[in-house]
Amino acid sequence: MKKICKRTWDQVLYSPFNVLLILAAWWLDLKFWPTLATILLVNFAICYYLEKRNSAPHLSRKNYQHYKEHGLSDQDIQYFRQEMATSLEQIERILALLAQTGRKSHGQVKAQAIKAYFHAIQQEPHLLADSADFRYQLLPSLEKELRHYQLLTTAREDASELAASREELDRLGKEIQASYKDFLTLTI
Repeated sequence: MKKICKRTWDQVLYSPFNVLLILAAWWLDLKFWPTLATILLVNFAICYYLEKRNSAPHLSRKNYQHYKEHGLSDQDIQYFRQEMATSLEQIERILALLAQTGRKSHGQVKAQAIKAYFHAIQQEPHLLADSADFRYQLLPSLEKELRHYQLLTTAREDASELAASREELDRLGKEIQASYKDFLTLTI
């Protein structure tokens, strides 16, 4: 709550529109304090909504115990859950794009590898840093390339560019599988 209040106050102080409203209240002979209170209330509601929207789902006692068994502090647990929520959103977008590409066998292999990697990270939360390559490089690259491939197929581009995009997708799929195997060796 303290974080939300600080962000709200910063937003009120540094937003040019809010400063304009405060000065307009003085110029238009409006009451200053009700105007400021309204601005604060609206900004607080916006910040509270954004904070709740970006928060991870409720943490069960079982998962909390699992994280504690792996040596995570409460702050580490919160960070881990936020990172995994972000990765999950990205994975869901990738899976939707894979379903639209039309290459079922390749898409299923990539989808299974991505899901298995995500599950392995959840099982070994203390190894989150070791999965940074997957989360920060491979997933964004795969999503970008899938969007590019989808754009090429809808635009009916030439076969050489489409083949190059397919090769890049295959390369990324192999990199994800290799990264997953490396991650599994760390868990043993």
